[in-house]
Amino acid sequence: MFTFEEIPAYQGDVSFQAAVSDDRRAVTITFSDVTVELGNAPTDTALTASRSLFLVLPLVGGPGRAEIELNVQAGVLLTEGAHATLLSSVNGRSTVTDFLVEPDQTVVQTLTLVADTPAECRLFAMLMVGRDSRFPEATALANLVSIDAEVLPRAPQPPGPVS
Repeated sequence: MFTFEEIPAYQGDVSFQAAVSDDRRAVTITFSDVTVELGNAPTDTALTASRSLFLVLPLVGGPGRAEIELNVQAGVLLTEGAHATLLSSVNGRSTVTDFLVEPDQTVVQTLTLVADTPAECRLFAMLMVGRDSRFPEATALANLVSIDAEVLPRAPQPPGPVS
Protein backbone atom coordinates (compact mmCIF):
# COMPACT_ATOMS: atom_id res chain seq x y z
CA MET A 1 0.00 0.00 0.00
CA PHE A 2 1.26 3.46 -0.89
CA THR A 3 1.12 6.46 1.45
CA PHE A 4 2.23 10.09 1.32
CA GLU A 5 5.62 10.81 2.85
CA GLU A 6 6.52 14.10 4.58
CA ILE A 7 5.88 16.94 2.12
CA PRO A 8 8.85 19.30 1.71
CA ALA A 9 7.97 22.72 3.13
CA TYR A 10 9.84 24.68 0.47
CA GLN A 11 8.58 24.21 -3.07
CA GLY A 12 9.51 27.37 -4.94
CA ASP A 13 7.70 30.65 -4.43
CA VAL A 14 4.34 29.08 -3.53
CA SER A 15 2.81 29.45 -0.07
CA PHE A 16 0.72 26.44 0.90
CA GLN A 17 -0.65 24.50 3.84
CA ALA A 18 -0.67 20.70 3.71
CA ALA A 19 -2.93 18.52 5.84
CA VAL A 20 -2.19 14.79 5.72
CA SER A 21 -4.71 12.24 7.01
CA ASP A 22 -3.80 10.06 10.01
CA ASP A 23 -3.34 7.00 7.77
CA ARG A 24 -1.26 9.13 5.31
CA ARG A 25 -3.45 7.96 2.38
CA ALA A 26 -4.91 11.43 1.72
CA VAL A 27 -3.58 14.97 1.63
CA THR A 28 -5.23 18.37 1.16
CA ILE A 29 -3.09 21.28 0.05
CA THR A 30 -4.51 24.82 0.20
CA PHE A 31 -3.00 27.90 -1.38
CA SER A 32 -3.06 31.58 -0.46
CA ASP A 33 -1.04 33.15 -3.25
CA VAL A 34 -1.51 31.21 -6.49
CA THR A 35 -3.46 34.00 -8.16
CA VAL A 36 -3.32 35.74 -11.50
CA GLU A 37 -5.22 38.89 -12.44
CA LEU A 38 -5.58 41.13 -15.43
CA GLY A 39 -7.08 44.60 -15.86
CA ASN A 40 -7.66 45.20 -12.18
CA ALA A 41 -5.61 48.42 -12.11
CA PRO A 42 -5.96 51.52 -14.32
CA THR A 43 -2.39 51.14 -15.58
CA ASP A 44 -2.78 47.44 -16.45
CA THR A 45 -2.89 47.25 -20.24
CA ALA A 46 -1.55 43.71 -20.63
CA LEU A 47 -3.57 41.29 -22.72
CA THR A 48 -2.35 38.11 -20.98
CA ALA A 49 -0.97 36.94 -17.64
CA SER A 50 -0.17 33.58 -16.05
CA ARG A 51 0.84 31.95 -12.77
CA SER A 52 2.15 28.43 -12.30
CA LEU A 53 3.28 26.07 -9.58
CA PHE A 54 5.14 22.81 -9.30
CA LEU A 55 4.87 20.58 -6.22
CA VAL A 56 6.35 17.22 -5.36
CA LEU A 57 4.46 14.89 -3.02
CA PRO A 58 6.79 12.02 -2.02
CA LEU A 59 5.28 8.52 -1.78
CA VAL A 60 6.36 5.41 0.12
CA GLY A 61 5.20 1.84 -0.29
CA GLY A 62 5.16 -0.85 -2.86
CA PRO A 63 6.41 -2.53 -4.80
CA GLY A 64 3.35 -2.66 -6.95
CA ARG A 65 0.85 -0.56 -8.78
CA ALA A 66 -0.38 2.72 -7.28
CA GLU A 67 -3.57 4.56 -8.13
CA ILE A 68 -3.95 8.09 -6.79
CA GLU A 69 -6.85 10.47 -7.48
CA LEU A 70 -6.14 14.20 -7.47
CA ASN A 71 -8.75 16.96 -7.50
CA VAL A 72 -7.56 20.45 -8.41
CA GLN A 73 -9.95 23.27 -7.44
CA ALA A 74 -9.77 26.79 -8.89
CA GLY A 75 -11.99 29.87 -8.85
CA VAL A 76 -12.40 32.45 -11.60
CA LEU A 77 -14.04 35.87 -11.99
CA LEU A 78 -14.35 37.23 -15.54
CA THR A 79 -16.01 40.15 -17.26
CA GLU A 80 -17.03 40.33 -20.92
CA GLY A 81 -14.04 40.07 -23.23
CA ALA A 82 -11.88 38.12 -20.77
CA HIS A 83 -11.08 34.42 -20.62
CA ALA A 84 -9.21 32.01 -18.34
CA THR A 85 -7.64 28.56 -18.61
CA LEU A 86 -6.53 26.05 -15.97
CA LEU A 87 -4.00 23.40 -16.96
CA SER A 88 -3.21 20.65 -14.43
CA SER A 89 -0.77 17.78 -14.74
CA VAL A 90 0.41 14.89 -12.56
CA ASN A 91 3.45 12.88 -13.67
CA GLY A 92 2.86 13.88 -17.28
CA ARG A 93 -0.93 13.27 -17.46
CA SER A 94 -2.69 16.58 -18.13
CA THR A 95 -6.12 18.12 -18.36
CA VAL A 96 -7.22 21.61 -19.46
CA THR A 97 -10.35 23.63 -18.61
CA ASP A 98 -11.34 26.85 -20.37
CA PHE A 99 -13.67 29.29 -18.62
CA LEU A 100 -16.49 31.21 -20.27
CA VAL A 101 -17.76 34.56 -19.07
CA GLU A 102 -20.08 33.60 -16.23
CA PRO A 103 -20.29 35.12 -12.79
CA ASP A 104 -18.06 33.63 -10.09
CA GLN A 105 -17.03 30.16 -11.30
CA THR A 106 -15.42 27.26 -9.48
CA VAL A 107 -14.06 24.18 -11.21
CA VAL A 108 -12.66 20.89 -9.95
CA GLN A 109 -10.40 18.99 -12.34
CA THR A 110 -9.86 15.32 -11.55
CA LEU A 111 -6.64 13.57 -12.55
CA THR A 112 -5.67 9.98 -11.80
CA LEU A 113 -2.10 8.79 -11.45
CA VAL A 114 -1.67 5.08 -12.20
CA ALA A 115 1.92 3.91 -12.06
CA ASP A 116 4.13 1.02 -11.03
CA THR A 117 5.98 1.88 -7.82
CA PRO A 118 6.00 5.69 -8.18
CA ALA A 119 8.40 7.65 -5.97
CA GLU A 120 6.26 10.80 -5.96
CA CYS A 121 3.37 12.75 -7.44
CA ARG A 122 4.82 15.60 -9.53
CA LEU A 123 2.06 18.20 -9.72
CA PHE A 124 2.04 21.09 -12.15
CA ALA A 125 -0.73 23.67 -12.45
CA MET A 126 -0.94 26.81 -14.55
CA LEU A 127 -3.57 29.54 -14.52
CA MET A 128 -3.74 31.73 -17.62
CA VAL A 129 -5.95 34.77 -18.17
CA GLY A 130 -6.36 36.99 -21.17
CA ARG A 131 -8.57 39.59 -22.75
CA ASP A 132 -9.63 40.56 -26.22
CA SER A 133 -7.99 43.83 -27.29
CA ARG A 134 -11.45 45.09 -28.31
CA PHE A 135 -12.40 45.01 -24.60
CA PRO A 136 -9.75 47.16 -22.87
CA GLU A 137 -11.88 47.35 -19.71
CA ALA A 138 -12.22 43.54 -19.40
CA THR A 139 -10.95 42.04 -16.14
CA ALA A 140 -9.99 38.55 -15.07
CA LEU A 141 -9.04 37.01 -11.75
CA ALA A 142 -8.17 33.33 -11.26
CA ASN A 143 -6.85 31.53 -8.22
CA LEU A 144 -5.87 28.00 -7.33
CA VAL A 145 -7.79 27.08 -4.18
CA SER A 146 -6.70 23.54 -3.29
CA ILE A 147 -5.48 20.14 -4.37
CA ASP A 148 -6.89 17.01 -2.74
CA ALA A 149 -5.02 13.74 -3.33
CA GLU A 150 -6.05 10.28 -2.17
CA VAL A 151 -4.59 6.82 -2.61
CA LEU A 152 -7.18 4.44 -4.08
CA PRO A 153 -9.05 2.37 -3.20
CA ARG A 154 -10.48 4.64 -0.54
CA ALA A 155 -10.30 3.48 3.05
CA PRO A 156 -13.60 2.04 4.35
CA GLN A 157 -15.82 4.62 6.01
CA PRO A 158 -17.46 3.91 9.38
CA PRO A 159 -21.17 3.14 9.10
CA GLY A 160 -23.53 6.10 9.48
CA PRO A 161 -26.33 6.37 12.03
CA VAL A 162 -29.20 3.92 11.69
CA SER A 163 -32.59 5.52 11.13
